[in-house]
Amino acid sequence: MQHDARQLLSVQALERCLECKFETENLDFKQSLDLSTRRGVLELAKDVLAMTNSVGGYIVAGVEDRTFRLVGLPDGEAALLRDGARINDKLRAVCNDHVCVQAALHRIADGDGLVREVALICVYPQDEMLPAPEDGSYDLARDSKKSETKWVFRRGDVFIRKGDSSTRAVSKQDYQRRPFGPDDLLTFRAPCASSEAAEDFRNPYNFAVVARDEMFKGREREVGQLLSAVENGWHVSVFGLQRIGKTSLVEETFTERIKGRPRLAGRVAFAKINLQALGGEYITYKNLFQTIVQALAAALPTAADGLTARNAVDEFFAAPRRYKDGDKLDIFDDYRRVIEQIARLSPCKIVLFLDEFSELCRAINRHDELTRKRVARREAIHPHDMFVDVPLMHFFSSLLKSEELRGKLTLVLAVRPFVAEYDSGHGLQILKLRDCIERLRSFRKSRHGTVNQPPQSLLH
Repeated sequence: MQHDARQLLSVQALERCLECKFETENLDFKQSLDLSTRRGVLELAKDVLAMTNSVGGYIVAGVEDRTFRLVGLPDGEAALLRDGARINDKLRAVCNDHVCVQAALHRIADGDGLVREVALICVYPQDEMLPAPEDGSYDLARDSKKSETKWVFRRGDVFIRKGDSSTRAVSKQDYQRRPFGPDDLLTFRAPCASSEAAEDFRNPYNFAVVARDEMFKGREREVGQLLSAVENGWHVSVFGLQRIGKTSLVEETFTERIKGRPRLAGRVAFAKINLQALGGEYITYKNLFQTIVQALAAALPTAADGLTARNAVDEFFAAPRRYKDGDKLDIFDDYRRVIEQIARLSPCKIVLFLDEFSELCRAINRHDELTRKRVARREAIHPHDMFVDVPLMHFFSSLLKSEELRGKLTLVLAVRPFVAEYDSGHGLQILKLRDCIERLRSFRKSRHGTVNQPPQSLLH
């Protein structure tokens, strides 16, 4: 929709707003707007998101929102509201690039003839409703020693304008936007009480959980790469920043999208391990491998095969301490045999997803720190009880090359970008296998397309 910025930000547009002695869905008055504070930026961001998700509108700063008396802005606040570029820089810190406003600072006389500076901020509606992309909070000082955190919005919150207030969307009706046209920005309707009670409605924008089914959008190229990797027996590392959607991509691919690939549908077992849940920097050999082999056994499609595999696993870890303290070679061979035994029991391919693989770097650092402090520790501790270290990563590297596992086990790693440099500096040899690891790089802009509107089934 095209807008004439000169007309919408003109002094005539401001005068038309000031003639309206009430706040509306598309008109909000503020006595002050201090964008030098985080609180001021967050409160403005909430109103901007609400208007963006409704029909757009105006925010007029320098007017009392109860008496609608023209009071003007202090010099410090006015300086930050002179143009939209400065305001957008502030909003970008809490809204990324999701919203964009235009603004103008006007000098206008009040009823006593005194010239006041008033900011006119124009918010344009978007074709799709936008959730808050990040958490928004600030510290509210209670006294000189104590403070409390004040939350303005949480990531995933959807705000709309209801009457004269910006509020969270809670009902199906809230997500059903009324049509708007170019004249809506300067057409102010007095708010009226709604007779419709808000229904108990789940907010579909929930970024605290994995996006699945209808909440998963786009990523078609990455989905195809993952499925092709399994077909060809390639191991895969999914690179991306934290909370960018790596877990959602892998889980959706191997639980839902795989059903549309005839060569893989019904022929792949999926096992997932969240390494972040294993104890962070205190992950031991036993913790890691017991979790891996148990997940592989649980993924086998038949109960009999799963029981056989679990019995083999239990027998292995219940065996007496037959390994020499500090000697890892024998235990690596036994680890390999157990994994190969499970792969042979499986009538289908197995995809093992190691989520938060970057956590192993913390465990390696912890092992190195303890070894430096206690040199004798390496010789005195049983291999099961050792923390994850570089030799264990070399063992993983050898697994990726195993002919016995080729075509039977595909390893998928969710990796943060810093691990590539860590791999190089510590010689892990995991990410150097470029002939069998396909790198899928996920950039922040791609995330914007993953969840961009509520699923239609939730709105009808």
